[in-house]
Amino acid sequence: MLALITKWVLTYKNVDVNPEAFRLRAGTEINRYLAVEAQAGLGTASDTYKVTGGQVDIKVDSFYSLFLRPQLNLTNTVSVYGLVGGTYIDVSSTSSSATHVRALPTPHLMAQV
Repeated sequence: MLALITKWVLTYKNVDVNPEAFRLRAGTEINRYLAVEAQAGLGTASDTYKVTGGQVDIKVDSFYSLFLRPQLNLTNTVSVYGLVGGTYIDVSSTSSSATHVRALPTPHLMAQV
């Protein structure tokens, strides 16, 4: 199992925000050519961007991922692999603007290949 702080890059309508999340990652090999990997996490820090009349804070509340990992061992210490799966991410936003600003649709599903 691996635990790390991850800096996400979320893009919506040509705006990038970089909230942080604590991520746990674990997996197991099914056989020498295929493994399964799961990830889960909680947000640790939000990111802010400016809009007309105020600013918006974006935070990753939680996320869950499941991947199949096809792999090929080239030597005892070197392997090549890919991840095929998806991530469900729950993102929240708050605005200091006088008018309501919807920053990101939530919840959000990302496919990763």
